Amino acid sequence: MTGTTLGTATLIVNRITEGFQTLASLWHAWNNGVAGIKSNVYGLARNWTLDCVESDVVYASGAVLYLRNQASAGTALTFSSDYGDRYLASATVKVDGVDVTLETVGTKNIRKFTVRIHETI
Repeated sequence: MTGTTLGTATLIVNRITEGFQTLASLWHAWNNGVAGIKSNVYGLARNWTLDCVESDVVYASGAVLYLRNQASAGTALTFSSDYGDRYLASATVKVDGVDVTLETVGTKNIRKFTVRIHETI
């Protein structure tokens, strides 16, 4: 497979940005007479921003409405992005938000949108 899917939507992705945060507990402690912060790291929580486009797709059948409905319901989705040696990711995620840009390009039906997702644990 080459490409990106999010739930049942196959996305045309122009750019993927991946980030992460550590899942950790922090506490104040003394170490050799010096105050400091200790931590216990449990793992990572990844997040992605996907810049996408869809063309000649009716809004009612498009990814934007599908993702809005999934976000509204709090549904966990399967995210898979496979670009061979260049990039590979797979996770269960939830949608944090979608921003849509509608541009006038003659009579073309083109939507550019950005999807923000985070890994569920």
